[in-house]
Amino acid sequence: MSNILDIVFKLFLLIFGAAIVIGGLLLLWGVYRTRKRIKDSQSWPETTGTVTSAEIKTQHHRSGDNYLPDVKYSYSVLGSDFTGKFILENQKTNDDALELMAPFQVGYAIPVRYHPDNPQEHVTKQDEITTRLYLIVLGMLVLGVLSIWLAFY
Repeated sequence: MSNILDIVFKLFLLIFGAAIVIGGLLLLWGVYRTRKRIKDSQSWPETTGTVTSAEIKTQHHRSGDNYLPDVKYSYSVLGSDFTGKFILENQKTNDDALELMAPFQVGYAIPVRYHPDNPQEHVTKQDEITTRLYLIVLGMLVLGVLSIWLAFY
């Protein structure tokens, strides 16, 4: 019976580890694509966008609430109007979220770089990748590889 439990546990570690590694690699691919788009956008034309709404969305968890500053904006290119949005970093308190979102009041002007051939494709300074995301990806990959390694020993 102990041998069967050992096999089941190792199989679980193998499947769990593989899923985490695959998820980490997919997230890493997304980070790479976003960084590339931000780098490519340095040569794109720039226009001014205007914040159209700024609100805090609350996510309820067992461990407590998270507060997500959600900002929507619009911008125009050659007479055509476009919209975009960004969500600022999660905050643990509503006051922290309000403080982070303070500059982005309705009517606030933000620079928007847009693709000259497809103005709907655009970036703002808020699209930058945070170091925290890199740490999450690294942690996922380490956890996944460790789980796979443990499955074989």
